[in-house]
Amino acid sequence: MSKIKLGDSVRFVNENMQGIVTSLHNNTAGVTIEDDFEIPVPINEIVRIEEVVSKPIVDKKPITEKSRFVKIYSGFHIAFHRINEKQLELILHNSESDWATIAVYFNQKLVHKVSIAIETNVSLGNFNMDEINQLPEMIFVITPLREEFKPIKLLTKKIIFTEKEFHSALRQCYFLAKQAYCFRLDN
Repeated sequence: MSKIKLGDSVRFVNENMQGIVTSLHNNTAGVTIEDDFEIPVPINEIVRIEEVVSKPIVDKKPITEKSRFVKIYSGFHIAFHRINEKQLELILHNSESDWATIAVYFNQKLVHKVSIAIETNVSLGNFNMDEINQLPEMIFVITPLREEFKPIKLLTKKIIFTEKEFHSALRQCYFLAKQAYCFRLDN
């Protein structure tokens, strides 16, 4: 049996509920459920939900390829995905503009200035999972550009993460095709 960690998806043993572990204290876990409500639960009363469940293929049906031009998501996004049990990588994604220039500040110091094409990702570094509540203040200054390289509108997003906010953002990330902590920068 694997150890319960912050950010794990869990199910209750005695209840028909599930959620994400947002805090740990001795033998008690704080589990945030759908309603954004944190419930304290003894660790021995929850089980970890595995990300991949193996199911036998009953019958093979032909797979119809989806159109590559249907765009469900748009905007500028960041996602923290797990590299291993302790490390997260921060990825920046552009699904809005033909090109964008993005300046990233941590604690008011410029740490990255990148130009990013549409539907591409850029790594902004690695972070320690245990220090989520101590992440630096992040400011993203985004200058989206269209085909003629004319600026559309300058966007600025300031983010300070709380542990609960961070762990409740765990979901399937569309641009990484795996579980990650996802945030939109331009809403």
